[in-house]
Amino acid sequence: MLLLALVQMAFWGVLSAFWHVAPQDDSFEQVLLSQEFALAYGKHPPLPTWLLYATNQVFGASIGATFMLSALCSAATVLLLYAWARPLVGEPRAALAALLAPCVEFMNAGTTYFNHNTVQLPFALLAIVLFHRALTRMRLADWAWLGVGAALAMLAKFSAVVLFAAFAVYLVWSRRIFDARTLRGLGVALLVAAAVLAPHLIAAFGAVSAPDKYAADALYPAQFDRLERLKSVWNFGISHLSKVAPALLIFFWLRRRAPPAPQTAPQPAGQALALSPFLAIVGFGPLLLTLAIAALSGAYLLVGWGTTFHVVLTLWLVAARPFAIEVPAALLRRAAIVCIALQPLLWTLVTANGGTLPNLRRWSPVRETPAPPELADAVRRAWAEHSTAPLRYVLAEQRIGASLAVQFRGAPRVVDARRGDFATLLPAAVRAACGYVVVTGHAPAHDRVSPATDPLGALFDKTAPPVVFEMRSHAAAARKFFIGVRAPTPGEVCTPKR
Repeated sequence: MLLLALVQMAFWGVLSAFWHVAPQDDSFEQVLLSQEFALAYGKHPPLPTWLLYATNQVFGASIGATFMLSALCSAATVLLLYAWARPLVGEPRAALAALLAPCVEFMNAGTTYFNHNTVQLPFALLAIVLFHRALTRMRLADWAWLGVGAALAMLAKFSAVVLFAAFAVYLVWSRRIFDARTLRGLGVALLVAAAVLAPHLIAAFGAVSAPDKYAADALYPAQFDRLERLKSVWNFGISHLSKVAPALLIFFWLRRRAPPAPQTAPQPAGQALALSPFLAIVGFGPLLLTLAIAALSGAYLLVGWGTTFHVVLTLWLVAARPFAIEVPAALLRRAAIVCIALQPLLWTLVTANGGTLPNLRRWSPVRETPAPPELADAVRRAWAEHSTAPLRYVLAEQRIGASLAVQFRGAPRVVDARRGDFATLLPAAVRAACGYVVVTGHAPAHDRVSPATDPLGALFDKTAPPVVFEMRSHAAAARKFFIGVRAPTPGEVCTPKR
């Protein structure tokens, strides 16, 4: 399993970090947010940003770190799955489940996105493992650890509540919910989870960009009618089937000659619950609940929201009825060759296609490459021509801003001027007192009737005539960047906002 984890880290982490062409927008967003430590970062919980912030403090800021952390999340999920499954189903079947897991797209090409969906992968599986252990051993300490695991999953993304709903379904189905010991354990888990989550929740809720408001806007967007939202639910289900298709195809190809598992597999000592129904309910529950609730409530679904729905799928395939099989050494070798070889193949396709897997149904999005490091020096020079005060803020679009943030390392602070909460994050009074530099990769478009259509154009209205910085390259066409400087208002005291 260590070899598989190293292969994942080598291709999706190291090679992607060095050969990335156009990283995903979600990764750039995290680079911008990770310039500072905070208990809340607006629309999402803070754990992914904390991880990137800590990495920046140790190794320095870089866009490549987003690939390394995403690959690490995938590799950690594989290793945790193997470690948990081994005492439950034996080493060979645990190894096969772990080998098949990174054949699910969210665990390979999906790791090009460093976002809350990817970071949630190991923490969702950790919550499942701790839930199983708490039910098996029924000790209050184990329930307390479940509270910690559940809180970590929530700090990665609040959609973890769907997984916890599947936990509740299992407790009702198994009638364990009526056991006084279970109720006491749940109480302990809830108290511990609340204590861990409290600092973030206090800081986050009630803000303009609070997670609850963002979730409501994302799930029920006004621009889509009920039929369009229902179509999104269908597309969500079909797309998830395509995401797991490689793992399913490899498993059933291997299963053709595999001996079936014994009808009554012995349970390890101390195991207090049947594994098959646990995996079925906890594994498939989040997906089925999401589809049902969205269809009934008229919610709009995006495929990436379900990254954690398949973390125990491969263990269910190899260990639960009706597909459970024995795994002789020869079959395990074939599985290792195919599953490990799949990683460089997929990585090559993703890299050659500009950062995403080729899609026959639609054109792959064309994204701009990161801004060159020299742009940061051009920004400093432009500011020095208009002001002797320290440069506090650089305003830019997300992709250019993240590239500048890596170079500036928090001083000055780079802000995404197209954030929905930009006016609250950096009020006009602060911008006037401190001044700013605004940078864009396109000639500023001024829309005085509706500045919201181009916030950068509105910001350019208050700057000196923009400086044009042109970066020439032998490998690509020249790129132009427009730099506008708004010097601080004389006599006003700059109090940077945090």
